[in-house]
Amino acid sequence: MIKVLIERTIAEGLEGNYEQTIVELLTHAERSPGYLGGESYLDAKRPNHYVVISMWESV
Repeated sequence: MIKVLIERTIAEGLEGNYEQTIVELLTHAERSPGYLGGESYLDAKRPNHYVVISMWESV
């Protein structure tokens, strides 16, 4: 299994746009060959800091 970790700091005021975009991207990834799953996390102490982890059978 391959895990991809993406860490992002979003510009202040654009968090809502980012959240909508990441939902769309994860939905698209679900239809991709080799995709096993994914999660998106929001840092409770830094509201503009996000971590996305996706798991793949192959790349």
